[in-house]
Amino acid sequence: MNKDNLFFGNDILLRYVIFNLLKNSFYYKDKTNFKIIISVYSKNNETIISVKDYGKGISSTSIKNIFTEYYTSGKRTILA
Repeated sequence: MNKDNLFFGNDILLRYVIFNLLKNSFYYKDKTNFKIIISVYSKNNETIISVKDYGKGISSTSIKNIFTEYYTSGKRTILA
């Protein structure tokens, strides 16, 4: 981006959201042809952050919960 943008919000929470998107993308990645595309651009005086991955996707039964706090689906706990 070629200009300064103001962010009115909690920068730590924004970082957490981006980290969580990337973590989920890598967790559910398909081993072949996997990629993540992150775009930042301005439109109508707003800054848009777009994250797209080419993983397996979200099931139709889980998609309704994507904004439910602390919701998770189908992950196995990995113990060290």
